[in-house]
Amino acid sequence: MPMRVNLQGRTSPVLGAMVNSIQTGTIAIAPASLSNTATITSVDMSTTMLLHNGVAFVSGTGAAYSAYLTRITLTNGTTVTATRHATSGDSTTRFTVLEFSGGITVQRGTITLVNIQNNTATISSVDTSKAFVNYLGHTEQDIVSRENVPYIWLVNSTTVQVYCNNVNRTTVVDYEVIEFG
Repeated sequence: MPMRVNLQGRTSPVLGAMVNSIQTGTIAIAPASLSNTATITSVDMSTTMLLHNGVAFVSGTGAAYSAYLTRITLTNGTTVTATRHATSGDSTTRFTVLEFSGGITVQRGTITLVNIQNNTATISSVDTSKAFVNYLGHTEQDIVSRENVPYIWLVNSTTVQVYCNNVNRTTVVDYEVIEFG
């Protein structure tokens, strides 16, 4: 059965699930804080995915790039959390929450690289022809260069891998694995 997405009162088939709700929001992180949260209408975490829609560095002078890089996670059914590594200046992260009425499963995780270029996480088995990894942002320790952006992929049915051309600092990446059924 194809997924049907309701866009402006119209439905269209997509991959075997139905969109139950779409919520958008922002999370502002104050200069002295490393994280903040946004409250959303309650969702089923097992059928809900997040989209990291970007971050803006609002104010501050001389702030490291690490002050406004953020990663997000669905902390519980009513909370989205944004986290960063440094505390200089204000930053605002935009996100979208997509809750499906069924037809998908979502697994969440974090992979940390400490003075290494790649690392993996083990997940419950998925059908790789129906699953993908959703990057939810990253934080880095004392980053001064913008050339160390990580990438993430599904290696096989039980392994997620992150690579970053970064061997002298700590990088933390949040992700979701979404499997359509």
